[in-house]
Amino acid sequence: MEWAVSAEEVAERVLARQFTALRGERDWDWEELWFRVTVWDHANACDWAGWQQPPYLPEKAGCTPQTYGAYLRHHGAEPHAVEVRVPRQVRAAVHSPTGPGLAVAP
Repeated sequence: MEWAVSAEEVAERVLARQFTALRGERDWDWEELWFRVTVWDHANACDWAGWQQPPYLPEKAGCTPQTYGAYLRHHGAEPHAVEVRVPRQVRAAVHSPTGPGLAVAP
């Protein structure tokens, strides 16, 4: 779980970390490599159903931070942001001279 100003900011940070990890690797099938990051504000995701029915906050649900997203998806909580990168975008971000996830200034 991460704290940020917006769900989009969290998604961008996650993608940037993944792309950084890929920079040193050369054995990827770039045509098959794509990413999807789904972000929920867990307090808001739990509010829509009411406190007596799922989805619950992580502590009550018995979830770890790593499994909580799957739990929210299973219970139909709508995400606050979804970022998808197709293979061409992944390859361009990983090989960008400014670093993954960073925009080039005009």
